[in-house]
Amino acid sequence: MQSVLNFSSPLRHTLLVGAPCSGKDVLTSHAIKTLKQQQP
Repeated sequence: MQSVLNFSSPLRHTLLVGAPCSGKDVLTSHAIKTLKQQQP
């Protein structure tokens, strides 16, 4: 998961597409927590 969140360009809009119960919410919450830790 670290490699997914390790990007250098700022993202303004992101679309997550996947089947129901595929982990989109888990990925989103982990990404937000990681970004908050990197840029409080």
